[in-house]
This record gives sequence, C-alpha cells and structure tokens, in this order.
Amino acid sequence: MEYPALERIEQLVKSLDGLQQRMADRVDELRAQPVEVSDEAGLLRVVADHGGRIERVEISARAMRLGSPELSDEITALVRKAQQVATDRLQESMRETLGTDAAFPLD
Repeated sequence: MEYPALERIEQLVKSLDGLQQRMADRVDELRAQPVEVSDEAGLLRVVADHGGRIERVEISARAMRLGSPELSDEITALVRKAQQVATDRLQESMRETLGTDAAFPLD
C-alpha cells in the first residue's frame, strides 16, 4: 500500500534540510565578512560582526582634535551605519536564500 501523503512529507523534510543547510552556509559567509565603515575624513572606523555587534572602534590621533560632542556624534553615527549595513546584508542574504518575496522585519 502506498501513502502519497507520507512521500510528500518526506520530500518536504528533505527540502527543509536543504534550506537549513543553505541558510547555515550563508551565515558562515556573513561571519567571514565583518562590516567596516569609516567617516569621510578617515578619522574614525567602526567594525561590526554579521549581526551588527560592534567589534571595534578605531579613533585616529587626528580625531582627538575634535570636540567631545562632535566626536561622540560621529562615533554614534558610524555605529548606527555599521549596524544598518549588517542588517541589510543579513536581510538580503536571507531573501536570496528563501526568495525575494520573503519579508524580514528586523528593525
């Protein structure tokens, strides 16, 4: 006796296993590519991991000439930019993996 529903379930499980592996591969690719952003003058640089967690903030000696409010604002803006770039990369990668119609509200 054949069970078409059971065969369909087995196909679905295999498909999900493949999808899970593709997603894991994408995350590994993203982990290998940290996000790096700098200000226009090259005085500051922020490095974030694939999830937007800040790994490093680099401040050049010339940046120390800025006033503390300006330096603070610049660093905050770069941190936000790095986090946004990481979020955008992750969303785009998941869209490529799952299809362009998938929505990922990560905000």
